[in-house]
Amino acid sequence: MLFEPSLDALLRVSPTIDLARYFCELPPPASQPILDASYPFFLLIADITRLARSTRPLNDIEVQAFNHLLADLLHYEKGLSDSSPGIGWYLLTMRIFLLKVHPTVTSVGATQQINHLSANGFTVLNSLKVDEYLLGFTLWPVAVLRSIAVTVSEKCIVERKISLLARRQRGLTMRLRDRFRAIWATPQVDKSTILVQRLHMLVKII
Repeated sequence: MLFEPSLDALLRVSPTIDLARYFCELPPPASQPILDASYPFFLLIADITRLARSTRPLNDIEVQAFNHLLADLLHYEKGLSDSSPGIGWYLLTMRIFLLKVHPTVTSVGATQQINHLSANGFTVLNSLKVDEYLLGFTLWPVAVLRSIAVTVSEKCIVERKISLLARRQRGLTMRLRDRFRAIWATPQVDKSTILVQRLHMLVKII
């Protein structure tokens, strides 16, 4: 799971975010084997997830990393704007994670923006055929959306998709459900910051 620092192979190879790994020119999407996206695209997911694990305000070095990652994300959003719904789903999820640690946006403001973005995320997930994608790459955005699901409809959409994924690898999906149970068993915090708080809980080890 990308949420577990102990399983972060990239962290063991490079203890700092190596922004030089990202390429200026995007490879043709049709030539890429996973979700029609390049390997550097998934390195971006890993680095954004790693930064989003922070539960404190970012320091100066991390703010610089945040700005570079946001610029890379904008680059991909522009270059992959006409790609598959799956790609758009990943881009949206990365933007949600960056909002969690945004250095100039309050938790209240981040929750409001995440709530606005998530509506489209649940719409895409509802129509997405998750069984067409590799399980390890599908669980990451599903987990992010599940942690910020508020309405009964949103929860049902995610639970239905998780049930489909559980048919392929029950152990990993059940572990994810255990994490969700811990999130939902926690007393509700201030509703104005609840989505940011749930994302904090998602990325910390339980």
